[in-house]
Formats: sequence, C-alpha cells, structure tokens
Amino acid sequence: MAEKIVEDEKEANKNLLDFHYKLMEILKNGQQIDKDTYKTLGEQFNIPDYQDPAVFFWIAQQTMEEALFMRYSLAPFWHTLHYRTMTASETLLQPFHFEFSSDSKTLGIDRQFLIGRAILVSPNLDSTATTVHVYIPDDVWYQFPLGVKVKHAGVFTDLDVSLEKINVHIPGSFIIPMKIPGTNLIAGRGNPFTSPVA
Repeated sequence: MAEKIVEDEKEANKNLLDFHYKLMEILKNGQQIDKDTYKTLGEQFNIPDYQDPAVFFWIAQQTMEEALFMRYSLAPFWHTLHYRTMTASETLLQPFHFEFSSDSKTLGIDRQFLIGRAILVSPNLDSTATTVHVYIPDDVWYQFPLGVKVKHAGVFTDLDVSLEKINVHIPGSFIIPMKIPGTNLIAGRGNPFTSPVA
C-alpha cells in the first residue's frame, strides 16, 4: 500500500512538473512575441506578475533579458517611428501587403508583420513548433541583428525556431537607429548610438 502511495505521488509530481514546463513554455512564448514585436516601452507597465522574468527558469530568464536589451537598444528606432507617425501619418506596425502590395503572395499572410518599413517579424506562434513557415519578399534581406544575408528570398521557406531564437529580418538599404542598452532606459540614456546599415 505504501509503495502504491509513493508511486502515485511520483506520478503526480511528474504530471505537475510537466504542466509547469508547458506553462512556462507558453508564457515564455508570450514574452518572445513581445520580443518579436519589440513593443513600445510604455506597453510593459502594469503587466501581470506571471510575466515577470524572475518567476521563470534561468534559461527563460536569459532569453527574456536578451529581449529586454533588444527592446532598449531599439528605443531610438521606436522614437523615430513615433515621430513619423505624428508628423507624416506613417504606421508603427503594418501587415506585409501594405509595403509589398505588388506581391500577391503577401495578401494572405497573417503571421508576419512589419515594424515601420524596416523590420520584418516572423514570430513563432505555436509553442510546439520547431520551424516557422515564412515568406521573405524578393529583395535583399538580412537577419537581424546578426547581419547574415538571407539566401531564400521571394519564396516561402521554413526557418528554424526555438524559444531562444526568433526570426527578424531587415531589407537592404535601411539604417536602423539603435543605442547600446543599459539595464533600463534611464541607465542607457548616456550610452553611444549605433546604426546597423543593411
């Protein structure tokens, strides 16, 4: 009888641990989408406690830290976009077909989007996926922030994904205003600017 209780307890602990890992993966995916969209900095205030990176395992914490640093480094880009939105009625986020209206393949795409005209985001929306099916328009594109040229442009392709990796690209001939990030916006205020050129 005692062995049965121990076995049941082990099974319950295993199920609880499996549930915990799945929940952490789903919540971390939510943080990854935040990373992908590089949400404006004001959107991160008043968030529920379960999005606090401190409640996650250290691997998830590292990924979220990278996401926050990327967000902080893109603050000048976001400020530029907001300025253009106010002065020239440009959009912050837009569907693919706004920028590539002559490419009929972009019309049905609802899992990729552009930030301004310069950043293409292809988020992983399925927590169990190992690849994401994306379309890269026929042009010169580079992986962001790595700067590696994309080989398969103009076709649908499957790109590897994981919770630690996202697929972000920038088209050739764009300059992205960035800043070396600090631990928050105020700490990074005096840091130097950088400008990756595609």
